[in-house]
Amino acid sequence: MNFFPYSPIEIPRQENGLIAADGESLRMFWRNVEAELAEEISGGIGCYIFSIRAGKGSLPWYVGLAERQSFRKECFTSHKINHYNNAITGRQGTPLLTLIPKLTQNGKFVNPTGGMHRDIQLLEKMLISNCLSRNKNL
Repeated sequence: MNFFPYSPIEIPRQENGLIAADGESLRMFWRNVEAELAEEISGGIGCYIFSIRAGKGSLPWYVGLAERQSFRKECFTSHKINHYNNAITGRQGTPLLTLIPKLTQNGKFVNPTGGMHRDIQLLEKMLISNCLSRNKNL
């Protein structure tokens, strides 16, 4: 089981404070992710954490997995955007996304195959448990 947690990356907001989820904003976000973190990471699978950075640290609000489809397709579905917007509404801070992709033995990103990955499911459970200790409203 090979995973690598990348540094959190800022999610852009609209003027009203909600997540900028239109097509162009998301394309720019993923271009930024690949420029800052690693090329081709958006096509990978693994776990991800949505958090809000404010003050001295960040607080996790959602843990998810991208198992049957890539991060690019999974992280910003309408269901996820609703979760993120509910978390940031009325709060100060910067929304962040942390990607934890699954890697091959050669360090390449594992791409979705449509199947299940027990190791990703186990990592998600562990991350949820850990994040719940920081935020009972996860």
